[in-house]
Amino acid sequence: MTTSGRAEKLGEILLATSLITSENLNKAIAAQAKTGKRLGQILVEQGAATEDDIAWALSNQLMYPYIFISRDIIDDEVVRLLPEAFLREHRVLPIQRFGQQVTLAMADPTDEHTVDEVAAQTGLQVNRAVALASNIEATLRQMPSQQPRTAKRRPQGPEAQYLKFHLAHALNEGAFEIHFDQAGDGQHRVRYRLQGILVDRAGHPEELHAGLIRHLREFAGLGDAPSAAAALTVSIGEVEVRAIVSVVPATKGPAATIALYPYRSAVPDLVPLGVGRKTVQALQGALAGAHGALLIGCADPLVRSTLIRAILHATPREKVWALETLPVFRHPGITQTPIDASALAAPLLAGPFGAGSDLVAVDDASHAATLVAAFERGRAQRVIVGHPQDDAVGLIAQVLDAAGSALVASTLAGVLAARPIRLLCPQCKERVRHGSAANGRHTFTPRGCAACSLTGFRGYRVLTEMWLPRAKDRGWMRGSPRETALARLGQATGPSMRGQGHAFVDDGLTSVAELTRVLEGS
Repeated sequence: MTTSGRAEKLGEILLATSLITSENLNKAIAAQAKTGKRLGQILVEQGAATEDDIAWALSNQLMYPYIFISRDIIDDEVVRLLPEAFLREHRVLPIQRFGQQVTLAMADPTDEHTVDEVAAQTGLQVNRAVALASNIEATLRQMPSQQPRTAKRRPQGPEAQYLKFHLAHALNEGAFEIHFDQAGDGQHRVRYRLQGILVDRAGHPEELHAGLIRHLREFAGLGDAPSAAAALTVSIGEVEVRAIVSVVPATKGPAATIALYPYRSAVPDLVPLGVGRKTVQALQGALAGAHGALLIGCADPLVRSTLIRAILHATPREKVWALETLPVFRHPGITQTPIDASALAAPLLAGPFGAGSDLVAVDDASHAATLVAAFERGRAQRVIVGHPQDDAVGLIAQVLDAAGSALVASTLAGVLAARPIRLLCPQCKERVRHGSAANGRHTFTPRGCAACSLTGFRGYRVLTEMWLPRAKDRGWMRGSPRETALARLGQATGPSMRGQGHAFVDDGLTSVAELTRVLEGS
């Protein structure tokens, strides 16, 4: 492909993602004819686009992974496959080799001539990845001399390097999950979950997949069971992450998923999520007495942990104990006990209270025995009880079925149910034709751009239902039939999730389809 041909392709991609205008492109092509510089470089110099904009656009349009290169994902021996002068001239960096394939980080992955040269010089199949030119140049400056050395770093296997690559890449993109799935034609599929959407990344050959699964089993201590899961703490660059690794059998071979939750230390602020300070204070006030159980329901484990941690008020004069399946919020004033599953919390409840705890939080009481144990302790002490049920009526129904109406009526301090709803990307949301909101404003739908990784969404808020029972409520909870009690609860809950969601749609913050997905599960 000629230089002008590459420029035309890059220009089309940038126009398609609305990162530049036709005027920007024509001006840059004219400058390229005079200077011979690369189109992307010229657009950055002219201020029409940023280096990061161009990299994201290329990555998402061409389906090449967009990576931030760090020393821990590079194989020094692979870098030495090509002369340093060639790497600097073409702004490329070979970072990993898997069998007869090499991953090449490129500032311009549309440069077919450079790809052909690398293939010819190395004799390997080239798999492209997108990286910032500045990132490539900075990494080359940090690399040791390409002259042979007597002492060499012990090389890692390709599976370990491949896993490091995807862990760093996914974290850099803001993904919370990596999926390694089976596929056809000798290739296996890699996808990241971004803004709740699975997005394809470059796959890998079958022989690497088998080695990767073996390495993941060893990495997470899963053993040889066909289906297994484990949680562990890993360091990805300078970031500590709670990783949950699971492996399951499938028709074409095992599949694996890694969920990533970076650790945090700050107390989360719920206001940006749409939960006002008055709501938080009301929930904290519900636990101001000597005893009671506060229920927090949300299907998303990270959102549920965020809500619990924001409500969990630790003071120097109190002992607070947290039994957590997802212990990502660290606090020096809270004793945190990690547990692998909800069922393990029930026998542990006697320990924290026996040690004189003033307040206990359990982030997952979905197991019936744990739910009952938490409410039993709520008779005499304060408990925050997390549960994956995400509506107030359904949440109370679960507790009534497990613990009985008498225990619930005497112990329940309050209920907060929450469902996260994705927000439209403000840079690319599109106005819906022939559609208008109830207040006469236009409604919007997701489109996708570089800023949102082509998902159409950026960030989220939560729809909530809150109920703080009064004395008369405890009477009908104890004395009414189950269905009657649940019907009265449905009438007693505060502003509905549906009403909050429609307000978000009216304000152009989310789409009708997204609200339907959250409310109806469709």
